[in-house]
Amino acid sequence: MHVGLILYAMQIQPIALYCSILDGSSLPSPLPPHVQPQYYAAIVVAEAIGKSGNTRLSELSVESDQISGYIFYEGSQAKRMFLINHTPYFQADSQAGSARSVINVKF
Repeated sequence: MHVGLILYAMQIQPIALYCSILDGSSLPSPLPPHVQPQYYAAIVVAEAIGKSGNTRLSELSVESDQISGYIFYEGSQAKRMFLINHTPYFQADSQAGSARSVINVKF
């Protein structure tokens, strides 16, 4: 199935784009091929769910507004844990010399 070369929801953009994904107007410089964040999210979700077909999910109680946590069970046994740090870190931050935030997790 062909979905077109310009689709804002595509997980991977395999070629350079010469027009806007929003309105089709010409871009001043081409947008290079790239991988969208949702591509990586799909990999994480697939890994978290696993292959058993018997995975259950439970949200962890975390005492932080910047972290979410989930634990994945197969049967009654905890198999995987997923922690999300909601503090954004942008390329401009690294160029400005700011350090990434560090979060300590205790079990």
